[in-house]
Amino acid sequence: MAPIGGPLPVSSHYLQKSLALFQEREKLYQKLFPHDDVNFGTDPCWIRAYPYRQKILPGAKTEIEARIMNHSGKPKRARVALNLPQGWQASESKGETEIRLERKAESACLQNLQKRQIDAVMSSDFRQ
Repeated sequence: MAPIGGPLPVSSHYLQKSLALFQEREKLYQKLFPHDDVNFGTDPCWIRAYPYRQKILPGAKTEIEARIMNHSGKPKRARVALNLPQGWQASESKGETEIRLERKAESACLQNLQKRQIDAVMSSDFRQ
């Protein structure tokens, strides 16, 4: 298969029809999602844990980062709370932190953890 040599031409009518469809979809999303920007509802990764998976030995320490994309045009605040399974311990502030989210930008919150028992499974729950 040969690569495409640049953008394909489209008609003005096609562009207008596409734009109208996207604007209609945005109005529907505004009704569905309780946020001030519909991208919070359409972006499945607006909040995530990094790294997503880790292998940790008992007694070892590690870090996990909550990465939050603020799609809003306004700064926001978020509370990050880890929901740790039995055998895990957060080393600072019991796994809860509040952070400022700059507008239209991604912010991160780092948590230090320690695995204290064998065979614990890591789970985290981030809430705004």
